[in-house]
Amino acid sequence: MWQHWETALTLSDPVQETLTLEPHLKRTLQLQAQADIDLINLRRRVCYEVQQMVHDMRNDTEDWLQGLRPHIRNLYGTIDTCIQVLALRTIAQMFHWGDMHLFEEMEQGFPLLGHLAPGWGWPQRTDDRYQHPLERSQLLASNLEYIQQKLKKHRCDPHWETLLTEITQDIKVRRMDGPFSSPNEWQRRTVAAPQFHHTRELKSGPTSHQPTSMAFSIMQTGADGKEKIRRGEDWRRGLQNMTVQVQDAPVNHRPITFVAIARAMAQEGQQAHVWGTDQEDAYRQLPVKNPDDTWVVLFTPNGATLWRHNALLFGATGSVWAYGRTADFIMWLARTLLLTPCIHYVDDFAAVENTQLSESSFETAHWLWELLGFRFKPSKKQSPAAQHKIQGVIMTIAEDHFILAPDEARSLRVITQLKEIQLQDDVHPDEAMRLAGKLQFMTETIAGQAMQACLKPLYHRAYQGPTSGPLGAGLQDAIETMIHILENIQPRLIRFEFQTPAVMYADAFFQAGDRKIKISEADTADWDSDITNLMHNGWGFVLHTHQGTYFAHGTIPGHLLGRFTERRAFIYALEIIAQMIALIVTKHLWEHSIWCWIDNEPGKMALKKGCGRDRKVNRLLAALWSFITKENMDPHWRRVCSSANISDGISRGDLTLAHQMGWHRLECDWSQIYEELFRCTSSLQQALQSHAALCRAAEPKCESMASSSRTTMVEGQHTQSCTDMCDQQAARRPKRCDAMPAA
Repeated sequence: MWQHWETALTLSDPVQETLTLEPHLKRTLQLQAQADIDLINLRRRVCYEVQQMVHDMRNDTEDWLQGLRPHIRNLYGTIDTCIQVLALRTIAQMFHWGDMHLFEEMEQGFPLLGHLAPGWGWPQRTDDRYQHPLERSQLLASNLEYIQQKLKKHRCDPHWETLLTEITQDIKVRRMDGPFSSPNEWQRRTVAAPQFHHTRELKSGPTSHQPTSMAFSIMQTGADGKEKIRRGEDWRRGLQNMTVQVQDAPVNHRPITFVAIARAMAQEGQQAHVWGTDQEDAYRQLPVKNPDDTWVVLFTPNGATLWRHNALLFGATGSVWAYGRTADFIMWLARTLLLTPCIHYVDDFAAVENTQLSESSFETAHWLWELLGFRFKPSKKQSPAAQHKIQGVIMTIAEDHFILAPDEARSLRVITQLKEIQLQDDVHPDEAMRLAGKLQFMTETIAGQAMQACLKPLYHRAYQGPTSGPLGAGLQDAIETMIHILENIQPRLIRFEFQTPAVMYADAFFQAGDRKIKISEADTADWDSDITNLMHNGWGFVLHTHQGTYFAHGTIPGHLLGRFTERRAFIYALEIIAQMIALIVTKHLWEHSIWCWIDNEPGKMALKKGCGRDRKVNRLLAALWSFITKENMDPHWRRVCSSANISDGISRGDLTLAHQMGWHRLECDWSQIYEELFRCTSSLQQALQSHAALCRAAEPKCESMASSSRTTMVEGQHTQSCTDMCDQQAARRPKRCDAMPAA
């Protein structure tokens, strides 16, 4: 116990854990700092060298283009518009890029079904989501049945004209082909699209059924606030994505990486600027390996139309992996050839750069990429500045700190989208996935990432939930909580120089009959959950700050505990209440960040990733996340094994240790806090509006329990007895602790 306590008191700010740079990015900054040359001129010389390389390889590239399969050659176009794959391969070999298979797939096309090649340096998956792929024969049978049902219903999308126009434009630039006649098995014949001159003739289609998806419209609100229609293709219900097998997960850089780079530069005495850019036609520049895997149907009033892709498409899991590897290479080019600390989030690229080098970085990165065939949107290029909006997050770099704040217009659009989902009581998995991606990026702008827990039910809907139907309790509560957090969000300030964080341990127990049961043991214990047996309970916490060490103890009244007995949720509701009380009562005693130690795994997971089936627990958590948001708190929960939890005895009412150590006891009107928490469980709105009432209830009085001389006299004796006790407890209850963060 004492070892864990003493180590915890030496921990640095938990935000520092997240500000670690990946090895290649760290090496890029080191090389940039060590470069005893004019880096601005070097970057321009590199671009001239690449320009000469592309020119020298022109004849080889022309021959290479002619040797490609027709659909890939048509997609790449001319020697002046294609991706310069030969030059890319040469550069990759010269500088030891680790995914040479990428260039084979640029030449032969990227597979979208079956096994997908891994990314270089991507983390291995810890789940089995993509480990049980559907066989192609199973896909064809199930997919045919799915398409037959759709053909029978023949429901035109309300925006079919917009979708058709987009498809015909893709045909002009050879990203798609069509329209085609239908396979023999289909119960309905497909038709041409006479609305456009180049799609009036029906081409000969597949003789037998091939994997086919349905096109549908997606309503989005653009950065200009105007509504836009996008085309989606349902590879989820068509089951194509179920054939995918992968071992890893793509890497995208979030706002905290921007902070980490700026901090690293500040430590070297450098002021930084940020710039950003957006790749044009990102997925659509890359070819598919087998176009016969990509058929898509669009219903029109005249009949069903059938089309086929030559380029990667939105909706396919394989497209995410293929483009993720390509984007990593685009980023690597800037880092390796230009020593630019480049990062990316899908197809949005950015860099945080020394102010003296940032203009050069911005100019030469675009020059290099476009020489090699990667196009970027002129309208989305953001030249270096101390403040920019990246992916809906306003980033501001100052001399000694970084500010992250969600763009107000972006937040309003997301709130509107969430409210529309509430009204419909339904959300399609594809929309849930896109929305979760936006919110995931915005989450890091909130101190304590209070919205992170609300994303779990949204991701569940995206990956495992029904394709339509009621939202369910967890998702309903999560959406309402997210709306509230977004309406009350404050800018998050992250200082480059960190202060020592606060450390808090909390614990709880209840008594069943004659037995006192710790919450960490409740799952395996045999006991009666009758509320009359649970009246004897307790909670306690110990808080250490630079001002001193504080503690409190109390008992939860039966009427509050009884709110959670239906599902035995009180097993971890007690622990959540202990953590909540500790944070609410001590908010005036600490600033910045706090380490929160808890010895109950379900309780920890609920605090970090909650919103489940028990709506009363959801409301309790919503009250906490609302409080955290409005107080701009930054708590970080970690698991501690029971034997190392220093608040164990205090939760049971044994205050001996607190007396001996001279800790300060915090007292307030606990009954008022209990009543406010009880009201929180009544409705979600009550929980989300509880901040002011909880603040009024939590007016503590501080009382010193012993003099410092007494602490010195008994500390050694007590440490020995506690150590012996902890060893005995550990032998009886082998529990795990989370790995202690680096000090």
